[in-house]
Amino acid sequence: MVDPASDEVLDALAAVVEVLETSRNRVEVVDTRAQELRTGRSRGASYAELLTGATGPLVIDVLSELLDGLFDAGSRLRRAEARALHAEGLSMDKIGLLMRVSRQRVSAIINSSFGEGDAYVGHDRRRSAGSRPVRGSVDDQRRDEHDLRRAEREASQSRSLLEALYESAPVGFGLIDDAFRIVRMNQHLAAVNGAPLEDQIGRTIAELVPDLWPAVEPALRQVRETGEAVVHLEVRRLPAPESRTARRWLASCYPVRLEADVLGIGLVVVDLT
Repeated sequence: MVDPASDEVLDALAAVVEVLETSRNRVEVVDTRAQELRTGRSRGASYAELLTGATGPLVIDVLSELLDGLFDAGSRLRRAEARALHAEGLSMDKIGLLMRVSRQRVSAIINSSFGEGDAYVGHDRRRSAGSRPVRGSVDDQRRDEHDLRRAEREASQSRSLLEALYESAPVGFGLIDDAFRIVRMNQHLAAVNGAPLEDQIGRTIAELVPDLWPAVEPALRQVRETGEAVVHLEVRRLPAPESRTARRWLASCYPVRLEADVLGIGLVVVDLT
């Protein structure tokens, strides 16, 4: 059992809560200052007069302080969570799926030098008397975040391209779990039995195409048990009563892996009819 007193994630979460508590007070400061600005403007005062004559902190200073604090605490929490998941044996890819970021970003987060002492823990730690917020390494962190977001956008564009290829390909693509249930499929594969795609997700192949199951079951079990692909398996369907044409497909199935993890069985089907 993990000792809560030494749990990095709980420590980071406590820092987030502390920032949020501090933020409530700072939001009140912003609201008061906004009221002063509105009152001054209604009296005809210029912005130069209102800003140079301000006795309290500028709104931009308060906002910078809040953003810096949230950024620091959020970065610490994200790093702690990523490290905890990695320590429990999850792969970079699985952590990326959980956090909705790329594998490269997960690696950067886990290996970040953003130390515990850098986390925001209160107004006094970030400002000396009469000074503005100390930004320190925050700008560097933000530049890193910008680069990572750009890489993530590029990865997202690549995923979108793959999605388009997957959906528009003139062959059937599918992903099956180890119980031979459909996890994902494109419209071309869904057309094999004619049912709407959304009605087929989560159902077994035996349920969807019982007449074809005896032909494909040995191949799927072989892939599951050996981890080796089976290719160019010809599958036939006898003509329906209302049709004189038999249907023929060429099927290939293979293990789908992310690092050492097998996510399921991939299925590619080409209509030969």
